[in-house]
Amino acid sequence: MGYLLTWNGDQENFSDEELQMLIRETAGSRTCEFGWSAGRRVNPLPAGARVFLLRQDTEHGIFGSGHLDDGLIYHDNPYWPSSINVTFDKVVSIADRLPREELMKANPEGGWKQAQQSCWPLSATDEALLEKLWSAHLRKLGVATLRKRPGKHRR
Repeated sequence: MGYLLTWNGDQENFSDEELQMLIRETAGSRTCEFGWSAGRRVNPLPAGARVFLLRQDTEHGIFGSGHLDDGLIYHDNPYWPSSINVTFDKVVSIADRLPREELMKANPEGGWKQAQQSCWPLSATDEALLEKLWSAHLRKLGVATLRKRPGKHRR
C-alpha cells in the first residue's frame, strides 16, 4: 500500500529553502532522507511503503516521491505533532509538478481526491496508476530517476 504525504504550501512547516534542498539532493540518481508530517497518525506504517508528495491548497499536484524508512511515527519533531522519516528519490519544483487535473483525468475518484491529511492511504490500484503517471511525467520532464548514491539530510 502507498501513501500520500500532503503539504498545503505553508512556508512555516516546509520552507522554500527545504524544497530547493530536496530538489537538489534528489537530482540525478541520489536520494535524501527527510522528516515529514504524519498528520494525525499514531500507528506505524509499513517500512519501505511507497509515498508521493501531494501539494494541496493552491497549485495542486504531485511533486515528489520516495519510500518510508522504518515506518515508525515520531512525536519529537518541532514542526509537527507526529512525523515520519522518508527517503525521497525524486522531488521537483512546484512548477514541474504532476498537476491534479491529470490525476483526476486518469481517475476522478482516486485517493488524491479525498486526501485530507498526510499519510493518506492509496489503494493498490491508485498506487499503481500514480506510479505510472509519475514515471511518465518525470520522463517527459527529462528527469533521471535512477537511485545509486544516497544523500542524507535529517530534519
